[in-house]
Amino acid sequence: MNSLFITVDGYQDYLQSLFLPILSKTIDEHHKINVLEFCPSNISLRNSISSAAKKYNIPILFAKYINKPPVLSSFILILYGAYKIKNVIRKKKIDVLIPRSIIAGAMVLLVRIFNSKIIIIYEADGLVADERIEFGGWKPGGLLYKLAVFTENKLVELSERVITRTQRNKDILYKRANGHIGLSKIHVIPNGKDSTIFRPYKDNEIKMIRSKYNLEMYNLLLIYVGSIGAQYKPDLMLDLHEKLLAKEPNAFFLILTPNIEVMKQKVATRKLKNVIIDTVNNDKIPFYLSAADYGIAFREPSFSQSGICPIKLIEYFMCGLPVITNKGVGDLDVIFQKYDKIGYIVEDLSSIDLSSIVDWILTTKGPVHKVYEENCRKLALKEFDLDFIGRKYRDVLLFSGKCLYN
Repeated sequence: MNSLFITVDGYQDYLQSLFLPILSKTIDEHHKINVLEFCPSNISLRNSISSAAKKYNIPILFAKYINKPPVLSSFILILYGAYKIKNVIRKKKIDVLIPRSIIAGAMVLLVRIFNSKIIIIYEADGLVADERIEFGGWKPGGLLYKLAVFTENKLVELSERVITRTQRNKDILYKRANGHIGLSKIHVIPNGKDSTIFRPYKDNEIKMIRSKYNLEMYNLLLIYVGSIGAQYKPDLMLDLHEKLLAKEPNAFFLILTPNIEVMKQKVATRKLKNVIIDTVNNDKIPFYLSAADYGIAFREPSFSQSGICPIKLIEYFMCGLPVITNKGVGDLDVIFQKYDKIGYIVEDLSSIDLSSIVDWILTTKGPVHKVYEENCRKLALKEFDLDFIGRKYRDVLLFSGKCLYN
């Protein structure tokens, strides 16, 4: 079986950090996989992705990313993408197409018109159309939204298998299919991380990271890793740190983000002390997570966010880092019901009690913290280990491929 994974990432790079490691676990004598990536013609970006693909022994092809003019560019990209995929199928003798999300899926649907024998496995990866309504300016019931939902419903209907990140996303896709598919067709496979890389590090390694910021081992350290956007509640994170400082003057807050200036401005307006803002290469992040005591991961709960599996939280858990987060995102509620002593989950961000979180931090920073560290690591190994996720992915791909030989 020869598969083609198709992704339209634009300026974002999900391949290196997430999909290439997972896809590499599906390769064996029965299954070969290729990747077609639609991204900008940026030499450094493409070289970086190519190096990663070579490391994982996955052939990769690049295609032009078209994003201008707005709206019309999406339709042009879909037509161009279908043409590109059709050529790759012929040259690489592809049996199975794995489009990630709606744009790549629309390309594949066009290809399917001319090649009805091609097998489709739809990688839903969230509720993209609904996210555009909530955060991207689309109108509910507007033409773009209707087209996107129609495309996704068609993909779910025509695909041999559908992969989602969360159980909540599975339920939504099934409901939207309106009885046209069986529930067993949709498979929940969360994101995964390499547990040999994202792990608790030793004290001497932690001291090296802390010494970079002139921190002692006794300094309580909160950490946030990721982009700064309204949905991640940056002001709320700073509110929490400010509240913590009132009771723990030696506490620090380390923010690792590409949006350094945005965060510096927010901190400057408050004249808030003990906040460190930095950016590091992705391969260094596990060291910094291990050097911290608690990871912050607030996220605006909404309908579209029920379809995501936050990578940030998986990385926190893998490194044995208790998390401070909130309900209403992906399957987080289920995780916190299933596992004890892994962090603090806020019921409702609109009525958050920061004093309760501070009290929880101060009561768990001593010997109890070790229990939290161990529990976080155990749940990460059980639910999100890369080998485990890779096997689940492989089982879905190869099971679908069997119909080729029936």
